[in-house]
Amino acid sequence: MDITFDIDLDDVAAFNVYSLDHLPYGKKLVTSEIITRIVLVAVFMITGLVLFFHNYWFSGYFFLLSMVMVINIFFIKSQTKKRLVKHVKKLYSSSKGRNSYIGKHTLSITPETIKDIHESGESTTHWDIVYGVVANSQNIFIILNPKSSAFVIPRKAFADDTSFNQFAETAKQYHQAALAKAKTA
Repeated sequence: MDITFDIDLDDVAAFNVYSLDHLPYGKKLVTSEIITRIVLVAVFMITGLVLFFHNYWFSGYFFLLSMVMVINIFFIKSQTKKRLVKHVKKLYSSSKGRNSYIGKHTLSITPETIKDIHESGESTTHWDIVYGVVANSQNIFIILNPKSSAFVIPRKAFADDTSFNQFAETAKQYHQAALAKAKTA
């Protein structure tokens, strides 16, 4: 089964946002941001208390700052997504980050392998090293490394929803078959 498509910066950013929401590394990143903010709130609160009991006039600023940080904790996920999208777009806009990821791709999937032909060459990946296959409303992600890499196949590459869903299901079946084969070997 073959599909030809163009990957743009929005498609790359979509995978990174997906990984932030759904993959272990992304969840750890958000959790570490929350913990960092909580520790900072505690430090500012304690500092404010110490200064208050020593009658320093500016102790209230530490309390105010810690309250702002408490409110900010509720927006960490959206802020992290915005920063991530901005970083990814900046990285892939430069010539160093562009490599073979942005641009035209022809992806061929067979029960054994995934073959990606792109402007810089081609690569072949065996299904048994794939982390997972996921389809959301806009893309199919064949995830190779949950931290950083996937084949991103945008919905716009397909003629209709049926072909999009069929490709996604076929990829999932090939992946599951490869995992089952690897377990029995």
